[in-house]
Amino acid sequence: MNSGGNPSLSHCEMNAIAIGWKQLGMAVDFSPFPLSAVANELRWAYPGFEIGGTSLEDVLTVRRSCRNIPTAATQWRGTNRSGYCNQEYESLLDRLQVAIEPAPRLQLMREAVRFVMTDMSVFPLYWELNPILAVAGVKNVHPPTQPMGFDTVNAWEWDTE
Repeated sequence: MNSGGNPSLSHCEMNAIAIGWKQLGMAVDFSPFPLSAVANELRWAYPGFEIGGTSLEDVLTVRRSCRNIPTAATQWRGTNRSGYCNQEYESLLDRLQVAIEPAPRLQLMREAVRFVMTDMSVFPLYWELNPILAVAGVKNVHPPTQPMGFDTVNAWEWDTE
């Protein structure tokens, strides 16, 4: 198991994950990468799980694109370190790249989630929730922006009846 150079993942969290996996019968060994190995062949050839965190949209797009698989030609740079490549999914990503209207974009994101979770190219350990706290009756509160998750981006439009 590797923290993927993710400094926010503590040893305590890695140990908790390892305990659960050991209870399932998996052999778990920690092999952290130094941050200097973020973009090199050593990381690409790692034979186990890599644990990291990012936004759902990032996982569903650039981190699953065939175009972002690290190779010697790209000096082992690329965010699709799993090497996952599916041409049917790549076609969905191409459509997602040009979808601007919210309704079609949402439908494409749903298809991407369904595809990735069914194909098991991602194994989420948990989902991070970002609740928006507002007094009852407040109107015009929108979902957080991506990728930063600002939930007060339109606070001047919030209103009570």
